[in-house]
Amino acid sequence: MVDNDTDSKEQLELTSEEKQKKVCFLCSFKCRKKLRGATSYLQEYCGNTSLHGLKYMGEERRPLIERICWIFAFGLSIYACSQVILKVYRKWENSPVIVSFADSSTPVWQIPFPAVTICSEVKYKRSAFNYTYINQMLVKKKELSRMKHEFRSLLCEEDEYIENASLTTDTSLIQFFQEAAPPCDDLFYCEWKGQYENCCGYLFRPILTEEGVCYTFNMLATSQIFSNNMTVEGFNESYDIYAPTDHSWSQWTAQDGYPNSESIETYPRRGPGAGATSGLHIYLRADPEDYDVRCRTIGGFKVLLHNPSEFPRMSQQFFRAPLSQDVVVSVKPNIMGTSKELQEYPSSRRRCLFQRERHLQFFTHYTQRNCELECFVNATLRSCQCMMFFMPRHEFPICGAGSLTCVKNVTEQLQYLEIVNAMKLERSKESKNEGCNCLPACTELNYDAETSMGEFDVEKIFEAFNVTESEYTGKKIGKLSIFFKEWQFITSRRGELYGQTDFLANCGGLLGLFMGFSFLSLVEIVYFFTLRLFNNLRGKRRKQK
Repeated sequence: MVDNDTDSKEQLELTSEEKQKKVCFLCSFKCRKKLRGATSYLQEYCGNTSLHGLKYMGEERRPLIERICWIFAFGLSIYACSQVILKVYRKWENSPVIVSFADSSTPVWQIPFPAVTICSEVKYKRSAFNYTYINQMLVKKKELSRMKHEFRSLLCEEDEYIENASLTTDTSLIQFFQEAAPPCDDLFYCEWKGQYENCCGYLFRPILTEEGVCYTFNMLATSQIFSNNMTVEGFNESYDIYAPTDHSWSQWTAQDGYPNSESIETYPRRGPGAGATSGLHIYLRADPEDYDVRCRTIGGFKVLLHNPSEFPRMSQQFFRAPLSQDVVVSVKPNIMGTSKELQEYPSSRRRCLFQRERHLQFFTHYTQRNCELECFVNATLRSCQCMMFFMPRHEFPICGAGSLTCVKNVTEQLQYLEIVNAMKLERSKESKNEGCNCLPACTELNYDAETSMGEFDVEKIFEAFNVTESEYTGKKIGKLSIFFKEWQFITSRRGELYGQTDFLANCGGLLGLFMGFSFLSLVEIVYFFTLRLFNNLRGKRRKQK
């Protein structure tokens, strides 16, 4: 009985081992069958696909060496194609914008005549302020009024530190600038569109800049340049900038231009045409008795041509109009526009800002110079707790002579940050800008000036025309002529270098060149490994049933 039991146990063990072997055999058979099915399906795909080289890898009787060679060639094509596509993508990502010329020219009457801001180097009348006398009093250590100390430091380019100078001042300083400055009638006499006009009552209006009291032509009113909460204090109503009464304000902007319904005689004034006969001619005058070399070493006038919607920064960009010289300025407008396709791009890629993308706190019109001035105002207010006398402000204290060192440090710091940010931007497109971040406007209007000059001897002119008595006798006189160089000009335009369509076309061309790949090749891949595979598997199951 014992032997029979042991035999039966051994038979059971053998049968279990045989069962395991049978199961393993069946599993391996099924795996081999599935593998052969997958291989045959891949061979079917390789034989029918439009991709180059795959049919040679899928042929059944090809030698192994041939398959290896074709696999290597196919992999090399994929690698080369991906590297070239990567270069195209980087080019599309880093430089999607191209600057080109417009298809047609633009007549000058479609844009405003440039705003002309003129500042005399004679900052005061000797009867109101005597710089030489003040220096003599300082040498003798006599006390002077605070107003004269600040006038000397702010306008006469005096770097000497004033002991116990106040950090802030009030609007009485601006009123003193106005009272001490030579009147407009003593400085200018004008000719506009071939007709002599009253410079100070019709064409030019006073404006306060870092150069003190200056005069500007064809610039928008302060109410149109500054926002509602900003003012230019210290000037009475007669010194504010406003449009002449015989012209109407227009809704002109640098981005949209003049409205179609706008008349020719509007403000800001349109360009009258090209040539010296249709421009602006200004006779500049100065009384030698008011010229003080200790306050300003160079005489004459500073002139700036700028966009009518920009606030002038006379210390940064200007050219000189010396006395006893006939200065001729031929103006060439420069307009940079931007196509509508670039509106969807981020500003960091197109390198410009539309009006709706950047709203300034102090200005109603966005321009790069207005943005830089606002940045300077905010930085001065943060660091020095005051604002310079020429800055637009709203209930902010005015910097006195004691704050000039702080203001100078702010200017140097902003210049340093701009350089650092420019270097960071070249290295990384995603770097954060810590400075002003004032990109150019997407529609930008500038004026390029070509200057030439010759001698203007007013005494010989009076002698030639037998002028014996004149209000100009004893004064130094110069002439400034500003006009458009040509009737028409070519504008520039930012356009799309590589759009999404161009990028896809380049990628498709490269894939077709290296691999014979197309959109239908992608459809084939999806079809073979989804719909066709599902239908084949379902057909086999039906046959098995």
